Amino acid sequence: TIIDGTNGLNAGWNAVFVAPVFGLDNNDNPVAWDSRFVTKDLYSNYSRFDDPLTHRSVPNINNLNHWGVSATLEWKLSDSVSLKSVTGYRRFWNNFGRDSDGSPLPNNSTYDESTHRQATEEVQLTGTASALDWAVGAFYYDAYDTNRGFDFLYPVFIYQHDSFDRQSTKNWAVFTQGTYHVNDKLSLTLGGRYTDDKKDAIVYRADFPEIGGAVVIDNQFVPTKATNTDFTVSADYRWTDMLMTYIKYATGFKGGGFSPRPSTSLQTVPFKPEKLRTFEIGAKSEFLDRRLRLNGALFYSQYLNQQTFAQQLDSSGANWFREVNAGKARIIGIEGEILAQPVDGLRIEGSFGYVDYNLTDNEGNVLLFEGSDPRCGGRCYPTRTPKFNAAIGLQYSFGVGSGATLTPRLDTQYQSKIYFNTNNTGPQDAYTLLNARLTWQAADKKWEVAAYGDNLSDKGYFNGKLSLVGFFGREQGNPGAPRTWGLTFKRSFQ
Repeated sequence: TIIDGTNGLNAGWNAVFVAPVFGLDNNDNPVAWDSRFVTKDLYSNYSRFDDPLTHRSVPNINNLNHWGVSATLEWKLSDSVSLKSVTGYRRFWNNFGRDSDGSPLPNNSTYDESTHRQATEEVQLTGTASALDWAVGAFYYDAYDTNRGFDFLYPVFIYQHDSFDRQSTKNWAVFTQGTYHVNDKLSLTLGGRYTDDKKDAIVYRADFPEIGGAVVIDNQFVPTKATNTDFTVSADYRWTDMLMTYIKYATGFKGGGFSPRPSTSLQTVPFKPEKLRTFEIGAKSEFLDRRLRLNGALFYSQYLNQQTFAQQLDSSGANWFREVNAGKARIIGIEGEILAQPVDGLRIEGSFGYVDYNLTDNEGNVLLFEGSDPRCGGRCYPTRTPKFNAAIGLQYSFGVGSGATLTPRLDTQYQSKIYFNTNNTGPQDAYTLLNARLTWQAADKKWEVAAYGDNLSDKGYFNGKLSLVGFFGREQGNPGAPRTWGLTFKRSFQ
């Protein structure tokens, strides 16, 4: 959506590479990678899916073949004890190409062929003992991934690499949880989980054979391993059959890894696990003969070594698209939901969320702005996190003869302003989407036909952006779908 031809890197690449190779345009001006290749709408570009210099093809595809099997065994060992086993196996093959620069010039493109296979096993033993409901179990995950392809970024200036990465992942955990019913109203829950997470990667990068084929990363071994013990403790109190309140404290853990597109051996440094501590209080309630449901929660969370994206330079000066540990952050949030059915057939749904995020310690990483950093106006916000979000849905079902029903429905969704980069530039403004649906259902509920329209106001917005304005004088994004309509048919065999 932005290409700044005066950016130092762009100007240098244009002068040294683009102009000598591609010559003059129809107006006798030197061809350059600049704003001339920005179109006037969100859904078109000037992408070219082959490189006229190396003759590499970057097909505009995203193909996925995926299959899996699973088996569940449930065995009631006694009146109070049950055993459950869930076994799964999955595989997929994926190949996809992308011309990220949105122009006919070979500035930034990627092509990948990925494979994945995984096997999982979970065993749960559950039971009751007087006033205690208990569970113990174990989980195992074994996966192997490969990614082979190539990518180039400002070829000749930055890099042009063939790549082949492999990673094996082994993760196992044991867990237990118990809920003790003190009386008919008060229940106490305590649980714990021990996790062992291990990832071993092998990373290979080499320049294109067309320019010499020098090996840049020679099958570098990148191991990561972490163990962690998490726990949860909570209490809930049922004031009446229609009102329950609860309080909960829990910890969480996400394993480490390595950034997926290293361009030098310095960039294979793994990032550390992320940990979370969260405290929550809430209420769940129903009123008016269960025609009105109100739920709400308030939470406070602290991140340690939060994993986030940052674009940096490594110690050699090479560009680094890096997953990095941000340090410490805290989140305060409120969420609520309502479901009302005031009369038969009418259903009203609503939800609301508020999040206040603050990076309190960036651990010296100058590209990750702490909450009070003056470079973003004294109050910095996280990437891709709206402060407010809300949704309202309204539907009414009525008979149309012979027991069939017709249900018109309207939904609206609101999201406040968000940023796609850590220095809070180029925000996406708040937007609201309006969707509609009309559903006919047969009397036996086996057939259903629906007509729908999404984004009826044809609002332009982005699902995500990669903002590289500070380094490359550009940003790219994937726009949300424009106004869309369709028909669906459903057949139920139950």
